[in-house]
Order: sequence, then structure tokens, then C-alpha cells
Amino acid sequence: MSNMLEGRLLIDGELVEGEAGWSDSINPADETVIGRASNASAKDVARAVDAAEKAWPAWSERSIEERGEIIREFADKVMARADEIARIEVRDSGNTLRPTLHAMTEIQKTARYYAGIAYMLRGATIPATPDNLHMTVFEPYGVVGRIGAYSHPALFSMARALSALVAGNAVVAKPPETCPHSALAIAEIARDVLPRGVYNVVNGKRSRRRRCARPLPECQAAGADWLGPDRHGDPAIGGGGRCQTRHVGTRRQEPDDRVSRRRSGPRC
Repeated sequence: MSNMLEGRLLIDGELVEGEAGWSDSINPADETVIGRASNASAKDVARAVDAAEKAWPAWSERSIEERGEIIREFADKVMARADEIARIEVRDSGNTLRPTLHAMTEIQKTARYYAGIAYMLRGATIPATPDNLHMTVFEPYGVVGRIGAYSHPALFSMARALSALVAGNAVVAKPPETCPHSALAIAEIARDVLPRGVYNVVNGKRSRRRRCARPLPECQAAGADWLGPDRHGDPAIGGGGRCQTRHVGTRRQEPDDRVSRRRSGPRC
């Protein structure tokens, strides 16, 4: 591993430089520059959302077993580099090594858990009437945004997105701009394991993220669901969705084709 870190964005299966330039990465322990991270522009974020929007239908059509196996492989490859990624996060975030290594283990455990529990996404039997067909269908949201916290960047950017991935969603992850390198290192693994566009990672400062998020109202219409409640104080991200599986109402069609649908999203 090089002494100087360099993190790039993951958009549509490619590691790319963001249009908004680079930011120096500072080790909070001694305030030395340890590398640099690429920043996303509004166009970069739009490209990531577009890539996820194109990728999720084919991803959701794969069987739960196939998606689960890919997610397990993803987590296993992260664990193979766990010591390296943990030490990157220690330098970048100021966290200590022991809890950071534990977070790497949690990523693998979380992947195995959601890959197994995905089989519980079942339809429910609804009391039928003589003239109508009733059923429950679980559907992905489509595109899910994941905002990672600074305390455990890799864990919150990846592990907390695994439930969305297993349920058939595509993800656009945003690691903390103060310490993004462990999440950006995981993005390198995602490029080699996950289908193009299924997992995207964009980085950038808070003010830039606000400018990136607001010009994308079409994401909601297209089925995108940005996670990150407004209790964190960022009005640009809040209100776009909640981290749970939710009921989205009854789809009324012909009398013999009335379907109650549920969208499959992440459970926190």
C-alpha cells in the first residue's frame, strides 16, 4: 500500500476522477496530508443516479439466491483486504484500529445475514372477494442513496447498503467527505464483483452535495429513494425516504387484477 492515498469515484462500474477536483486528506492525529480524494460535481452525481437507474431492473430480476451469492462474494473480498482497509480508515478518520477491524467483520456478518433473510421477502395472503384477485408483491424502490457517517465510513457506506442491494435495488453511496478513503477502497472491490451501475460511490463536500442533490427531482419520479433523514440537519437530503420496507398503496386496475404492492427497501 502506498503511503499517499488517492481515492476515485465509482460510477457505472468505472473508477473515475470527479469534475469538482480533488481535496487533500488530513490525518487528524497529526494533521499531516495523507493523500487526496476526488470530488463529484452535480453532473457526476447525475451520472451515478442514471447508471443505478439503468442497472437496477436487471439486478432485481436475478434470483434472490444469485444476488445473495454475489453479495457474499463482495463481503468476502472486503474481508480479504480487511487489515489494509482498516488501517486506511484509521489514518483517514482518526479512529482506533481495534473497532475499525471489528467494523470490517461486521460488514461480512451483515452480508451473510441479509443474503439469508432475503428469502423472507414473501407475498402475503389477503382475504379475497369473489370478484377480485388479491396479492402482495414486493418490489425494489429502484435507486437507493446511502449517506455514510464519519464514525465508521466503510461500515456505514457499505454494510448499511447491503439490505437494499439484496432486495434488488441499486445504490449510490456518499461517504463522509472528511474521511472517504476506506469507502473508496471498497468501491475498487465493488467494481470487480458487482454488475455495472449496481453500486456507485460519489464523494464531495457538504455544500457541493447540497447543490448535487437538489437538481435531481426526477430521481423520485424514476423510483429513486435518497436515505438520510433531516434530523441530521441537511435539508438537501432529508425527506427523500425512510430506511424501511414500506407499503405503497393499492394499484387499482381492472376488477380482476387488483394488486396490493410493497416496495423492498433496506431495514435498519
